[in-house]
This record gives sequence, C-alpha cells and structure tokens, in this order.
Amino acid sequence: DKKPLTDSEIVSSLRNPIGTEPLRELARGSKEVAIIFDDFTRITPVGEIALHILDELHAAGVVDDQVRFICALGAHGAHDMNMLRKKLGDDIVRNYPVYNHNCYENCTQVGVTSQGTPIKLNNEYLNCDLRIGIGGISPHVQTGFGGGGKIILPGISHIDAITYFHTVVEERNAEHLGLGNYKGNLMNKDFSEAVVIGKLDFKVDAIFNLQGDICKLFAGDPTVEYLEGCSYAIDHYATPPSVGNDVAIVNAYGKANEMAIAGLIALSCIKIEKAIVVFVYNAPEGQITHYLFRSFGKRYGGKRYQYKEKFLESIKLVVFTEYPDRTSTDWFVDPREVEFVTTWDDVLKIISDAFPDGGKAVVVPDGTMQYFRA
Repeated sequence: DKKPLTDSEIVSSLRNPIGTEPLRELARGSKEVAIIFDDFTRITPVGEIALHILDELHAAGVVDDQVRFICALGAHGAHDMNMLRKKLGDDIVRNYPVYNHNCYENCTQVGVTSQGTPIKLNNEYLNCDLRIGIGGISPHVQTGFGGGGKIILPGISHIDAITYFHTVVEERNAEHLGLGNYKGNLMNKDFSEAVVIGKLDFKVDAIFNLQGDICKLFAGDPTVEYLEGCSYAIDHYATPPSVGNDVAIVNAYGKANEMAIAGLIALSCIKIEKAIVVFVYNAPEGQITHYLFRSFGKRYGGKRYQYKEKFLESIKLVVFTEYPDRTSTDWFVDPREVEFVTTWDDVLKIISDAFPDGGKAVVVPDGTMQYFRA
C-alpha cells in the first residue's frame, strides 16, 4: 500500500504537468473557468486537489467570480449540498457556484466520434474558455480503467450520447470488456475522442491506495496524462488471482454506492458448483441513482436495466451492511434472492452453517478497486 501524497507533491504535479504548459500559464487571460469533477460514486477527494488548482488560477489573475464547479454526473442522480460538501469541502461550496450536470437538458452538440457517438455537452462547460477536469483512475469493467475522458463522456454528456455509448459502442466493444483492458478498447477510444472534441484543456487524475488516499497524481494534457496514468495503474491495482474458494468476502469500500462492481471479482474467486459471496459495504445514502441502468419499479427501469429474478442457484448471496435497503441489489438480482445482515456474527453463522467442516475462503480488501491479473 502506498503512502498518501503531501500537499507539496500535489502542487508539484500541477506545476510540472505532462504534455502541456503549467496550469497557471494556461489560465492567464481566461475569462470564464469550468472545473468539472467526478461524483459521489468515485472516491476522489476532489477538494484536496481543487484548492491547489484554485491557487494556481488566482496566481494567473483569475478571480473567484470567474470560476464555477460542475459535478460530472453522467446519468447518475443529482447530488445535494451535503454530498457536494463531502466532495469539495465547505470553503469551495461557500465561495463558488457548484452545479449538478443535467443529462436531459441544457446540452449542445459539438461533434461526433468515429464510433458515431453524438457529443452533446453541458452548456455551462461549453460557455467557458478554460476547462479543467478532476477525477481518478481505477479499474472499470467496460473501459478498462475509468478516469481520463470519462469526465466528458458520460460525465457531462446528454442522455442521447450516454445511451449510444452504453449500447452501440459497448456492444461493439464486447471482446475488449474487462477490468484493466484499456488497450484496443473501443469505449476507451470513444471517450478519449470526446475529450478532444469537447476541448478539455487540463485534466488531473488521481491513483488511490486502499484507504482511498491519493498516492499518485497525473496532471496535464487530458490524453497524454491519462495514458501515463493507465500505464501506472495496470500494475498498481493488479492482484494475484485466488480461485476455487468456497467463500468470497468482498469489500466495496471505494465505490460503496455502486457495490455491484465488487461482484465481478467475487465471481472469479469461487467454486461455481457451491459457494457463498458476502458483499461488505456501508453507504447510508444507498446505491446511486442511475437513470440508464437501475430500476424504477419492480420490473422496469432505465433503458439498460435488465430485471434478473434469479442468480445462480449454487451461489448464496449475502449483503453485510449497517444500512440495508431493498433496492440495493437491483444491479444484479432481485433482492428477495439476497440475505441482508447487519452484524459480523450473522455472516459467520451463515458461513459455518453452509460449511460445517470448514472450507477455503478469500477476503478481498476492495473489490471495486482491485482486479485479478495472473
């Protein structure tokens, strides 16, 4: 596990960017500045980075009234100020306007990618002449790694673009899906093109340790810094595989409000003929609203939602959380197929009842941030 970066190390990354001028040089003469940032589904401590970005902007002569923050929600639900304070800190919320991206309105088309995705972007962002993004790089099943241009597509895109990206492009990309598979990945290529079309000027991408601290930072030209970040991330997040387990206990710390992601690594750990998967997560706010993928009724939801009545009969699913809710597993199965428990003793009893003679178990510290690599 890596040590957290110091403030001086964060500042050094901003002042010595990859593939472009230092931020304060880019900012000189700017009239309006947009800082777009990843949302509550990502562990990025945006405020820690943003305060140093603001210092660089001020050094370039930019004043507070020229700056606004936009939460790059994609098709996720709007955040209230309690959530935004946790992402940005009190000082930023108090002194700068902070907006939620609305994927249904106030977007303008500025181009089309080679895959045919219509790049319709947030108007407030487009009205600014300096555009900065803050996010983080971590494994992602569809794009190999998140971060980079995902802040644009789907981050501040219209629902038409997001839907096309997650249907047409995703279907074409089937053979390249998988955690860490970013090379040759059409979805990754698509959002990287969106960055160029959308004219993002400067991107900051964090790498995280298991506590969610920033342990490495890549900043600069959005395309160049992202590729360098992925080259680092592919080793940083890699974990030797553990297979053939009777029990997989998988923590969803990094993306607790998208805990279904932890199921990807869990399924690769277990014996399919009989096993228990225990998801561990605490998200008082519940699972993030997703207008494309989640349910909005017992049998229906967004355009990409698929009702799943049953999971594999041979696998028992357990969710261990202090905040159980009956819609939290709609990502992957009807909640009636899941046993929700609120104490560790309950988890141990379920396991011992199923395997009275013992068995083989694996504990994954963060199934939303790690990936198996042989």
